[in-house]
Amino acid sequence: MSIPLAAIAVLDPAFALALRAALALLFGAAALHKLRDPAAFRTSLEAYGVLPAATAGAGAALVVAAEVAAAAHLVGAAPAQGGPAAAAGPLLAAALLAVYGAAIAWNLARGRRELDCGCLGPAGRQPLSGWLVARNG
Repeated sequence: MSIPLAAIAVLDPAFALALRAALALLFGAAALHKLRDPAAFRTSLEAYGVLPAATAGAGAALVVAAEVAAAAHLVGAAPAQGGPAAAAGPLLAAALLAVYGAAIAWNLARGRRELDCGCLGPAGRQPLSGWLVARNG
């Protein structure tokens, strides 16, 4: 039995609001832990090897800015408004999760499981795994 795509696109407003709030909290907390120790985040980003070392500082700033923007757009535009304003937050959040998942998958394919995913910030270390790729998906 398959669920029609139109049925998936229409979420209960309370569920949509809770999902937006949870994602906003996730990206807000992620940005905050990176802003607390930008040098550690830059080092973590460099370890992933997805950017040339010379661009790691700009890449780190871009990631933090994108996380802040995602969090702000998720809480700033109500889903009931519709249109681009309401879609910006979820689209940016999805793009960020896709990029994070791709970076993890690329490092796993290179056999680099020992890298810290950076998901837990200063709270703890978590090595890369297939589960993290699936979770971000």
